[in-house]
Amino acid sequence: VGGALVEEFGYVSSGRTYCIADPNEAWLMSVVRGKHWVAQRVPDDQIVAIPNFYVINEIDLADTNNYLGSSDIIDYAIQRGWYDTLSSIPFNFSHAYGAPTSFSSIHNIARRWSAVNILSGNLYDINDTLAFSFIPQNNVSVQALISVLRNHYEGTVYETTGNPHNNPKMTICSSTNQNGFVAQLRNWLPAEIGSVLWLAPRRPCTQPFIPWYCGIDSIAEGYARNDYQTALEEHFETTENIYEHVPTLAFWAFVEFADSIGNDYENTIVEVNENIYTYFEQILFADQASLGSAMQYVLPDETYPNSSTRAPPTL
Repeated sequence: VGGALVEEFGYVSSGRTYCIADPNEAWLMSVVRGKHWVAQRVPDDQIVAIPNFYVINEIDLADTNNYLGSSDIIDYAIQRGWYDTLSSIPFNFSHAYGAPTSFSSIHNIARRWSAVNILSGNLYDINDTLAFSFIPQNNVSVQALISVLRNHYEGTVYETTGNPHNNPKMTICSSTNQNGFVAQLRNWLPAEIGSVLWLAPRRPCTQPFIPWYCGIDSIAEGYARNDYQTALEEHFETTENIYEHVPTLAFWAFVEFADSIGNDYENTIVEVNENIYTYFEQILFADQASLGSAMQYVLPDETYPNSSTRAPPTL
């Protein structure tokens, strides 16, 4: 569907990669300005870390179980002079369509390198060529991904003292973050509670990741500008003064809190760790463990298989 939309209407922004997933599989869809795109399936037991450049490399559009894309993705690159058929080098999407400045940027290279090292358990050199995907050292939990999103190169040669968001090499958790999130998709539970967006407004290292369940039918007051229908109707309209401080919106409370931490980061982050990471988030994850059992008595029976043999909830 995404590819058909790109080919019909085109894509006006700079190149971008979208993560498209359901509880059973995940794909990366990379689009370029114009009407061309390519997608690659993430192997079931592997992870992909995406900085601000394309990570899809060699492709095989004949293997539709793992690759999809514009039929002329290679021909167009040849036409534009981005790929030479006379060379002995196989076609590489990221090299042909990616911006050299993005590939050479230490801000992008270091962030990807840091995430891969953390989750793989390996110690790759910053100059190593990294594959599209990799096998993690352990099964990856939501908490593990949250930890990566909070990373500032701790324990590496790129770690700095003071406020880590002033690091000249952009960190994963940075001053430019508007939010951090982890999409948790569990195929053994109904979508209403199995699909959860763990969201940290503003900056991951200073805010708790709060679960937003797919089954909710309303947003708490102060956490949305308008309702869902209005958002759809105004999606393509330019919003004036989007960065204007609105006291009634919760986002700005998170912004102010993050800024206050940044003024004395080394000292205040200790208290944040104790109260948000160690205490509050642990409560949220503990509550989630019992929610699935409790909700089977609230949701319609047909959403749970074998509902007649359901065990009582553990609360």
